[in-house]
Amino acid sequence: MLQQYAFVLILSALAFIVPLAAVLIGHFLGPRKPNSVKNDTYESGVETIGDTWVQFRAQYYLIGLIFLI
Repeated sequence: MLQQYAFVLILSALAFIVPLAAVLIGHFLGPRKPNSVKNDTYESGVETIGDTWVQFRAQYYLIGLIFLI
């Protein structure tokens, strides 16, 4: 029985390992030059003023889902 699912198990393992390896390689080999400009909130080319956190009601997402369906 295991022999029948070996192909599926191998592909599932590869589907998990390859993206994980790509993310880890990018993390370890990528440049690290942190500064305050990179950490600033940026939206549509305009610097934000005030609080950038806006909380939406979950009902809006439900209406959007119904609209898409």
